Amino acid sequence: MPRYKSPFDEFRHFQLLAQRWAERDKKLKDYACNLLAPKLVILDNVIEKLPDGHPVKERLSEIREILKRIGEVQWILNADIVTNLALKVGKTGIEISAVEES
Repeated sequence: MPRYKSPFDEFRHFQLLAQRWAERDKKLKDYACNLLAPKLVILDNVIEKLPDGHPVKERLSEIREILKRIGEVQWILNADIVTNLALKVGKTGIEISAVEES
């Protein structure tokens, strides 16, 4: 028997433009859903200009990570209830067991 093809089957391999952009620029993932993204951009530009191994560069990188987490939390606090529930549950799929429980 042929399998039913859902209209969504064609989108299985569809990749959004934003996803492709994020693959090329890894920092974009840090800016998404982050209320402190403008500050992260400024820090990233300053960090890029400093030579590797510079103590200020290392310290600014640590500060950037802290601001990244704070910005993500602020975004979550402003997100809707469905988003918060999804974050709380954290599952991406439904698991169904074929084994009968006794």
